[in-house]
Amino acid sequence: MEPKHPDAIFKTHLEERKVGEAHLDSAKQNLAKTYVNAFVNAGLCNDLLISKKEGSDDWVFSNKDEGQLAAAASIGLLQIWDIDEGLDSIDKYMERSEDNIQAGSYLALGILNSGIKNEADATYAILADKLDGATKETHKIGILMGLSLAYAGSARADLLELISPIIVDSDNSIEL
Repeated sequence: MEPKHPDAIFKTHLEERKVGEAHLDSAKQNLAKTYVNAFVNAGLCNDLLISKKEGSDDWVFSNKDEGQLAAAASIGLLQIWDIDEGLDSIDKYMERSEDNIQAGSYLALGILNSGIKNEADATYAILADKLDGATKETHKIGILMGLSLAYAGSARADLLELISPIIVDSDNSIEL
């Protein structure tokens, strides 16, 4: 299938608007486009919004705050189950200085590997290592969500051993 652009899905040009009606702010529009793009192009390994851009035109950087997290995480859905290409696509966001982009890349890694059983198990190795050194709550949440999505239903004892100290620690926030 050919990838679709979110604007082709929204078709906002067909809506009738009243003269004084407010428009969504650009952050909300970008977030909506990110989600629509990810779900419409899920598994295609190609899209017209995120994968195509490099450098300053990169869609992830066109967002702010949680929008960056969602945009980085959406790469996992676009590349889902294509481990080789997906890891390359996600890797460039893992070492960024922006916390939300890093957290989104951890979540993307979990989405990318959801339901996959692989002897190399790079996802566990990467995320377990990142969790061990994570000091920021945003990063921990992204890592935990990534691990949860990648290994849901696997009943892995090593995963339980890894995440239990974080979950049972009463000093952690409710999000963790």
